[in-house]
Amino acid sequence: MSYSKTFICLACSRKPEGRCVAGKEFVNGAFGNWIRPVTPGDHSAITNEQRKYPDGYSAVVLDYVAAEFTGQETGGFQAENHLILQPSKWKLAGKEKQTKQFLTKLADSPASLWTNTCSNSFNGVNDRVSVSKLTQQIDSLYLIPVTKLIVHVEYIDEKRKVRGEFSYNGTQYKLKVTDPKFEQHYDKAGKHDISIDYLTISLGEPFEGYAYKLIAAVF
Repeated sequence: MSYSKTFICLACSRKPEGRCVAGKEFVNGAFGNWIRPVTPGDHSAITNEQRKYPDGYSAVVLDYVAAEFTGQETGGFQAENHLILQPSKWKLAGKEKQTKQFLTKLADSPASLWTNTCSNSFNGVNDRVSVSKLTQQIDSLYLIPVTKLIVHVEYIDEKRKVRGEFSYNGTQYKLKVTDPKFEQHYDKAGKHDISIDYLTISLGEPFEGYAYKLIAAVF
């Protein structure tokens, strides 16, 4: 039996085969826990077709999305995952104007972004967690306040790589950016210092023994 949930979209980031869509549940005028719609499979990505509304437009950040689900995903460590009904039947339930005051109501306050004891990846800082530490389901999404972001743009084998460097609770992070709308503004290689308000941080699926911390949305 399927069930309905409405959520405010706080990430619609790139991932293999589609997008990682996530947000906070909206019930009776109040915001609740994180929810990440997923499909069965290795990558669990939401395809562009699956996130379309009946009018042909697609779900984006700060949409209120009404979706149908068939159950919570029990495998893996991401506690927020719910399997979507297929074929998908997403509906736009409203839009939110982006304001710092609105996001303040939704912000999380973790002491740290998971563990910072693993080795860094190439060009990353405190950007991954060993799979050996992910033995149970945990919160894998946070909306955190960040006022300054250093955007690093480089080209490797003609492919653009974008990372964001920031400080949170006294710890420095340099993470891969997967927010496509944000990335499109940065084509020139080099460093760019910008002022922001919030970041959605996601702990992605395991890859070669690690789960990587990703900047899934920039506000």
